[in-house]
Amino acid sequence: MRVDKRSHDELLVKSNIVGEPDAKLICGRLLFEHAHHNFVLAALPEVIVFGRGQGSDAARVTGIVSMMQSELEEDRLGAAPIAAALGSSLIIFVLRTHLEREHATTGILSLLMRRHTSRALAGMLAKPAHPWTLEELARRANTSRATLVRQFQTVVKMAPVAFLAELRLTLARSRIRATHMPLAVIAGEVGYQSETAFSRAYQRQFGIAPGSERKHTRL
Repeated sequence: MRVDKRSHDELLVKSNIVGEPDAKLICGRLLFEHAHHNFVLAALPEVIVFGRGQGSDAARVTGIVSMMQSELEEDRLGAAPIAAALGSSLIIFVLRTHLEREHATTGILSLLMRRHTSRALAGMLAKPAHPWTLEELARRANTSRATLVRQFQTVVKMAPVAFLAELRLTLARSRIRATHMPLAVIAGEVGYQSETAFSRAYQRQFGIAPGSERKHTRL
């Protein structure tokens, strides 16, 4: 395999043939903070296939990939960060097309696909410890309280504040399983004023105490 270094960045170009190849791969990865308890990522499938038959977005994606290829092949100053920015746009196009194609009817993805519920959910995820009220969530969603309740009931079969309570505990469970953060800190981060109240709510929801959950996870 031939590995070529570039002039303006640390990227490597690898090839196992001489001459022009039949196919080229542009490989990369996106890094997310706290990815292990990101509920949007968790709701996505492991693989998303984006084909030429995806309507107008297919031409846009082809254009983005062509621009990335040109930047990387020409190896001009700033090519790598330009390709990285294009890569972020590429993943947004692919995810949008996936969401529109799948027509999710339940769960977080469905909430994200609706204008009002997505705004309310974004607030919950950004500040789970905030003492959200129905009035505040409706104001953030730019709709009435009755409309917001009706839309949440349609998608997740519960009112927004009830959904928030479950979301807080689910966030806490993810952090208990994936981190070594003290339980009191986790409780505070998801909106509980005391570890005792958090433990009671956690056990009601999941049938196990948070401390026991962590011990079981470590086994």
